[in-house]
Amino acid sequence: MRKWSVEELPAGQQGSLRQLYGAQLDERRGYTAHRIQYVRDLTESERQVVTYGETTPVSPLRQNLYKLEGKLLPLRFNLAIRTLTEQEDVLRTNYCVAGDKMLAVVFKERRNLPVIIYRNLEQTSGKDLDEQLRRLMEADLRQGFDLRYGSLLRFAVYHTGASEYAVVVTGVQAVMDNFDVRNIFRYIHNLPLEKAPAAATATAGGAESIRSYWRQLLSDLPGLSHLPYEETGAGGQDAGQERQEQNYLTHIPSDVLSDLKELSKDNKKVLMSVLQTAWGLLLQGENDCRDVAFCLLAPGSEAGRGSQSMLPLRVRVAEDPKVQELTEQVFKQFLVSTSYAALARKDIQAVLDQQEKGFYHVLNFGDFLQDEGSYSQRQGKREGRIVTQEVWDTRELHLGVRFRYAEWEIAITFAYDCRYFQPAGIEKLAQDYILMLRQMVMDWQQPYSAFRANWSRRRSQSMAAKPVQQRTNLLDALLQLELLQSCDKGLVQAFAGTAKLLTCYEGDRLFGQDVEEQLLFVVRGKLARSMETGDGWYNTLDIVAEKAWANDSVLLPKRRNQLALEVLTDQALLLVIPRITMESVMRREPAMAQSIIMHFGRQLEKYQRLWLQS
Repeated sequence: MRKWSVEELPAGQQGSLRQLYGAQLDERRGYTAHRIQYVRDLTESERQVVTYGETTPVSPLRQNLYKLEGKLLPLRFNLAIRTLTEQEDVLRTNYCVAGDKMLAVVFKERRNLPVIIYRNLEQTSGKDLDEQLRRLMEADLRQGFDLRYGSLLRFAVYHTGASEYAVVVTGVQAVMDNFDVRNIFRYIHNLPLEKAPAAATATAGGAESIRSYWRQLLSDLPGLSHLPYEETGAGGQDAGQERQEQNYLTHIPSDVLSDLKELSKDNKKVLMSVLQTAWGLLLQGENDCRDVAFCLLAPGSEAGRGSQSMLPLRVRVAEDPKVQELTEQVFKQFLVSTSYAALARKDIQAVLDQQEKGFYHVLNFGDFLQDEGSYSQRQGKREGRIVTQEVWDTRELHLGVRFRYAEWEIAITFAYDCRYFQPAGIEKLAQDYILMLRQMVMDWQQPYSAFRANWSRRRSQSMAAKPVQQRTNLLDALLQLELLQSCDKGLVQAFAGTAKLLTCYEGDRLFGQDVEEQLLFVVRGKLARSMETGDGWYNTLDIVAEKAWANDSVLLPKRRNQLALEVLTDQALLLVIPRITMESVMRREPAMAQSIIMHFGRQLEKYQRLWLQS
């Protein structure tokens, strides 16, 4: 493989790298924060998983859950990552577009390694532990990567039992596929390191029998279904906007879930078919038709490197079946189609032979299809045993919908492209989907025509009766701060310029710079606070709710303990004030300093009382 120094590149590419990473000064003449060791072309395997975005490279994410046996010390784990980062070029690699060419940039060193959170979950076991891990992994997968900067791997380590650890590794697939993560565990336990297996390349998309099946199933398919609240043509590539993905999390209400489980007789795959049918019926209502198709992520293997296997599902209503009968048809179609799920999205598009009939959204029911034992049921290994692995690829998709299954809840995450959806539109889409599930439960034995009429009427009534939700604005949140209640109202303006509101979702974690450089106040929702006291492991401290100051130790100049926060509710709204802003106001305004002193006095009194009670 040909490698170049920065000086050997054309002037245009040198200029692009200089803008991204700064001037590459001679070490004897000055300091360079991001010193490039060499630049190279992408390998064949990398070309399949790293592609052009609008202005930046994009890649699928891969997430692996390992179960580890033995002794794991945070200091030893950090040393393993630092040592392997020095040895493995792939761990010091980023990707960028220089001029008109995609390049892999390998740095001489990785100065800022990813912050790793070590959390103690020994008090949780069985199904509760499995669900806790799924929730945390889901939150980690929602956090993306900028392929141009920083480490392209993230680690989370959970102490789940005596000599037992769960390690979640989330990263860019181009890196994950070329680095054997288990070498970290081998290093910890002084086992011989192994070379990562050569990355396989994609093969031709599917045998003729598979293509023939999909041609038959998708024949005479109507035009591309329009998604509810999708702003077709708004922004988009024509406007030169860069893709920006955001997430929205919601849960199926407990009363609806109870009815759905009763109808499906607690069979996960039947329940999944009900959820799939509901999505198809929602699309039919939006497009005023009786025949729609959409894609699912297929269970099992990938369709070549970097491409998720897609499984198109067609919901077609002939005559006037009952809702239950329609769901049974979808269930049977899914069972048959899984045997033919070996095509990537581009292969299915080729089968359709019409670009406008492509699929631009996908549903993921991976949690419903895991046949292997859960984390709590699996046996760990010293070099790590893979419990689950997942690829999540939203390139070129307008919307991805993930369903997370637990015994007592189903969480739904909408990952959407902001060029095609507004946050309010996604929230309405989620509400309409829940309403569709309610209507299916009520009309389970009703014919399709009656169900469709009832659904249209109920949706119209819901939209008419639903009050306009008053969103919390920044000024309202500042005025509600307990710290400012005893201060002059004009003091609020001192924070208005730099403060902001931050929306987080269940399982999201805040630690490191997030809690050390800014003050976090809970406007809505609940957070669990965990503290690390010197051994590297975070243990749960308490739970904070609305109007609480979540990280009140942030103003201490020398903090002995490290704090981490985790969102417990579906959503949480936080008010964020930069620490430097608060310190500046405290120096100018004695009333602000006095208010903070009073806060710490109340906190001291609270913990004295708790100490006596314990």
